[in-house]
Amino acid sequence: MQARCFACGATELERVDGPPAPWQYVACARCHHASLVPMPNASELREHYNSAYMVPLDAYLGSTKRHVRTAAAAIGARPPGRMLEVGCSYGAVLAAFRSRGWDVEGIELDARTAAWGREHFGLTVHTGDLAQVRNELHPPYDVIAMYHVIEHVPDPRPLLAEVRELLAPDGILVIRTPNVRSAIATVAQGWWEWALAPEHVHLFSPESLTRVLADAGFTTDGWKSLRGDATGILTELLRTSARRTMRDDARHPARSDGSAPAPAPAPPRFPRVRGALNVLATPLDTLVAWGGVLGLPAGPELVLTARRG
Repeated sequence: MQARCFACGATELERVDGPPAPWQYVACARCHHASLVPMPNASELREHYNSAYMVPLDAYLGSTKRHVRTAAAAIGARPPGRMLEVGCSYGAVLAAFRSRGWDVEGIELDARTAAWGREHFGLTVHTGDLAQVRNELHPPYDVIAMYHVIEHVPDPRPLLAEVRELLAPDGILVIRTPNVRSAIATVAQGWWEWALAPEHVHLFSPESLTRVLADAGFTTDGWKSLRGDATGILTELLRTSARRTMRDDARHPARSDGSAPAPAPAPPRFPRVRGALNVLATPLDTLVAWGGVLGLPAGPELVLTARRG
């Protein structure tokens, strides 16, 4: 087991209950951050993404309006300027902001999705990671967005430091990421849909993400939690219960809801039950969402804004 918490350095770490797998999460008792042990190496991550990871186009495009609303709410009343999205997938969110007057640019590691964004939206999308394409960029940017990216990076501090240098002095960083402090993550633990090894090497809490951002030179403006790309809470409780009962140690097939990495679906033999639960769970999901509005880390997705410190 690792000796210290990645985010805050505390030594009070505990294994998170979950399915048997080559990687397990350990959680910090102080800031609640969870990380994989052992940490996957570059070769293991490359093999995983080349073989198992995918972002279905239809699901991504179908969620665009919701993602644009979330991003617009985080940006607020800031007038259109220059925007960079790190991990822009097929580019639909960037295209939507371009139609609102923004000068947009994207970075995407997957060459296939980057090419699709260039061809279908006419976007400037650089293929590779930030370090690889740094000399192709045109800073400074008024907004830099990272939607479901940071949880994939074994050490996000150098990435965040580079992002900070690309921001205009009054620019903002917008991050969306799974919320390990959410109500459902607390109940489901390592069986949670977003406890995905090895792609999610970190699961952030509001406290741990704020701490990691501060280490990279950012000041957090604020955060909120919401349902975001997650499954409805009753469906997720059923799925978690089924997996625990069956001691399911298989990685579930990928299903992407926009730019978020694929949440594991409910058991396929319960499609009608799942549909009914999604309807019945609407009031509960709404209540959880209001908890996020009130500043409680209840929702399964974090949306955080920060600026250069």
